[in-house]
Amino acid sequence: MMPTYGTYFGELLTEREDPFYQVSLTVEGHACQHDILHRAFRHPMDDVVRRALVGQATHKEICKEASRLGGSNGTPHPDQVKEMQKKAWKATSKEVILTNITTGEETTYPSLHEAARSINGAASALCLVIKGNRKTHKGHTARYVRTLRRPSPARLVQRRNWLVKKTSNF
Repeated sequence: MMPTYGTYFGELLTEREDPFYQVSLTVEGHACQHDILHRAFRHPMDDVVRRALVGQATHKEICKEASRLGGSNGTPHPDQVKEMQKKAWKATSKEVILTNITTGEETTYPSLHEAARSINGAASALCLVIKGNRKTHKGHTARYVRTLRRPSPARLVQRRNWLVKKTSNF
């Protein structure tokens, strides 16, 4: 199977799942193939994989090198990072209501971070409470303030027509 990072395969990357290109290898054979690729194309990830397969480096060293090279540690592309930051900012800038579970007192905060700061907690933990993946955090439950959206003009016309139709049947 061809590596996903192998820019040296060019148009063949679209064919990497084709059984024609798949070969059964032992662990040593797999390491040998990465050694050949590293010597031929000088891609540093091939050397990292080869050393991992033959046991020449510890797991920690391999992860560190793969991370440095932008390998399979889940490092997002810079464009994805900007999109993720926008999404996170949008989610955390909503008003949040914290409810103390012992007193029942509700307090509204302008953002998730402000709410977390007020209880000396983590915004990520409050986010889990809001999503329903966690019950409480530091003795509080959390939810977003619901804001009523104005219906679009088309939706208002649709509603009016529905009401007219419904009342005319009586």
